Amino acid sequence: MEKSSEKEINDKICLAFDATNRWIIAGLFGPLESEINIEANRDSFKQLSPILSDLLKKNGIKKPDWIVTTLGPGSFTGTKISVTAARTMSSLWEIPVTGVDSLTFYMNAINRQIPAEKPTGVLLDAKQKKVYAKLSGSDFSGAESLNRNGSSENILLDIKPDELFQNLKSDYRFFADDPETINGYSETIHSYSETQFKYEINHFPEIRAKYLYETGLAMGGMKAAKSFEHIIPLYLRKDPATDRYPEGLKK
Repeated sequence: MEKSSEKEINDKICLAFDATNRWIIAGLFGPLESEINIEANRDSFKQLSPILSDLLKKNGIKKPDWIVTTLGPGSFTGTKISVTAARTMSSLWEIPVTGVDSLTFYMNAINRQIPAEKPTGVLLDAKQKKVYAKLSGSDFSGAESLNRNGSSENILLDIKPDELFQNLKSDYRFFADDPETINGYSETIHSYSETQFKYEINHFPEIRAKYLYETGLAMGGMKAAKSFEHIIPLYLRKDPATDRYPEGLKK
């Protein structure tokens, strides 16, 4: 990267935040670095607005130059509030926003901290004894038939854990937001007799807003960010809200 490009990036203030799952993370990056990470219940996302307001006020920032946010999947309410906040601020301040699916962000955060000794997967408790999942590769039998785009690359799954485990094509190391609950969804977690390959489920490492900012940079930074109309929630699961609002939330 040329020095002028590095200076341009460093001069731009980015607000990055994620409230789609069981925590709220937020940070300001660019010429400064300030972030906060709060463990929160899935019904506690009314905290997001005051957290963002306090973060900006604390750092003397009236408005950032661009936003990076997560789109889901995750908690339905958390996803809705997180995306709505990003859309509202982007529209109000007339600044661009980058949206990234939550599973890709968490995968990037894991890869940033833990060496890739074996294929890696991300699991989120999706309730109804299912998980939202992403694998580090297309290493899953029958993935094409499950992916809406007909491709096994970068696939995001809404699936029963056993269906995932029994179709793996290599040993896997999974990271989850709630391993104990997900283990309870599986009948084969303690027995590999029904699976060809072994797997383990670990707790997520630290999830930081800085990793979300870095994901935004890797996606092209502020120059690749778009207007708020392009930011819609990613629920994955077909539910009444998706049926009623097939294109997501709009202003």
